[in-house]
Amino acid sequence: MNKKGFTLVELLVTIVIIGLISYLSFPSLIRVITDTNAKREFEYYGNSMVDAAKVYLKKEATDLHEGNKFGSNGHNVSLNVLITDEYINAPSFSKKSMSCEMDDNKAFVNIKYDSSNKSYKLSYNLECKDTSAGKKFTKLYTSDEFVTDDL
Repeated sequence: MNKKGFTLVELLVTIVIIGLISYLSFPSLIRVITDTNAKREFEYYGNSMVDAAKVYLKKEATDLHEGNKFGSNGHNVSLNVLITDEYINAPSFSKKSMSCEMDDNKAFVNIKYDSSNKSYKLSYNLECKDTSAGKKFTKLYTSDEFVTDDL
């Protein structure tokens, strides 16, 4: 009699092997997902800083132009100013070990005014650290990252 199929022992061994592989790889998978989410949250917060600076610019543009605040390197609006004036909340991440540098020289939005086409270029500088994973997330500004002329 020729029966085709798997025996109960073969199925149990296969299930145990799959279970062991899952058990061993699960912590690594969680770590990868958490690190990816931390990076995504970091980038999202940087983009939120730029959006907050756009609102700041709409309110303060006249004063900035009259005070000649736009030098060749543009004008930096520190994250502390944006938080204090309630344009944005302080950074908070789902991963509790993430913290951002709040120094005015390390956390700011740079605003450059292009008088030839009357537009603003906004970009951000932010540095955050994940102490549990020993990782540092940094974003240095580039002069043409966000261009807006609707202000």
